Amino acid sequence: MGFKKVVYGGGEGRFKIKIENADGANEGNWTIMMSDLWQWAEMMAKKYGIKRKQDKDRDLDWAK
Repeated sequence: MGFKKVVYGGGEGRFKIKIENADGANEGNWTIMMSDLWQWAEMMAKKYGIKRKQDKDRDLDWAK
């Protein structure tokens, strides 16, 4: 899994992300391009065991 090289002064924006644990200790710093954000978020979810909430079954939404 690779990310784009961070380009300063280019047309695409960048995210600077600082991760801290519950005590405030630094867990990591990241600088990524905006287009890589979703890929980065999925990687962090796997690393830290974060599970996404599943969408409810919407088959019966019409019945409400």
